[in-house]
Amino acid sequence: MFARLGLSLGVLCSLVLAVSAVGTEAAGAAEPLRALIFTGKHNHDWRKTTPVLKRIYEESGRFVVDITTDPSTCDAQTLAKYDVVIGNWTNWPSEEREWGAGTEDALLDFVRGGKGFALFHAGGSTFFDWPEFQQLIGATWGKGATGHGPRHAFKVTITDTDHPVTRDMNDFWTTDELWHNMSTQPTMHVLATAFSAKEKGGTDKNEPVVIWTQFGQGRCFNLVLGHDVAAMQTVGWRMLMLRGTEWAATGEATIDTPVDPDLALKAIGAYRFGESRAELAKVEQLVHYVAPNPALRKQVAAKLAAMLDSDATTDCKKFICRQLSLIGSGAEVPVLARLLDDKDLSFAARFALERIPGPEAVAAR
Repeated sequence: MFARLGLSLGVLCSLVLAVSAVGTEAAGAAEPLRALIFTGKHNHDWRKTTPVLKRIYEESGRFVVDITTDPSTCDAQTLAKYDVVIGNWTNWPSEEREWGAGTEDALLDFVRGGKGFALFHAGGSTFFDWPEFQQLIGATWGKGATGHGPRHAFKVTITDTDHPVTRDMNDFWTTDELWHNMSTQPTMHVLATAFSAKEKGGTDKNEPVVIWTQFGQGRCFNLVLGHDVAAMQTVGWRMLMLRGTEWAATGEATIDTPVDPDLALKAIGAYRFGESRAELAKVEQLVHYVAPNPALRKQVAAKLAAMLDSDATTDCKKFICRQLSLIGSGAEVPVLARLLDDKDLSFAARFALERIPGPEAVAAR
């Protein structure tokens, strides 16, 4: 299965690398980054968020991920094989430094030496009396002043478009907890903010939600959002966490899509109506994310069109036609036009052609 698809994608990837060097392809060719998630204690549901976090990283094609539920067992030798540590652990509201001096020193030396630390949401609300950790993460849940209103929809505004993490990223909406009046450090640099509305229990001002720091030769990325699994499904959240973690590990951010396009499309090739739509949803997220970006939209549309020339199932191809109706262009018209005489796919192909702008689509209908 997918012999023809594999050939088409291979040729396409070569062209993309040679001509446009789109980041996702470059990332896919790079050696995977080794990541270790600290988890096992949390005032949120770490048993649900940690597997989702691991899956997000691995589906990007950029990371291989290990998990420890007891960070106190990690020393310098443990961390040496990793590029980045991810914090999904907190003992809030305790102020006890439970990891112990061995893990504390190992983590700080790990980052100072040029590696990365990334964390999200309440993973930063810990170790209030560990000054170096507070310098590392840049902002935390402060004693007394910090709070949040009810979960609600709000816009995340990218405020630094020059930093590698947020370069070329668009503002997005999410539904999450929006923290306000965090305790901040002079080391903090802000990449994105969200307006904390008074009617939602907020401060009536813009609050930082994406933060970075430099720590020795290494880096820390702190994403304040991500209260639960639902909040982690937002494409913008996924992109920030992926790009921020990659940047923490390497100083660069090459990931351009929330999932590896080739892996996502391969996973839906055998889809039949009535089966789980989980893999289809990943492709829908991909299409949604690339739509505003001409280069990425062109790349993904070409991959979708290649699926129509593969031996994917009829139900998969119907789904592909719907996605092409959203991001297709004249370049995809010929393959869609060939389906107009297919009794099973003619309606789906015509639907796509009627929504694709341009004279090529009009002439083919």
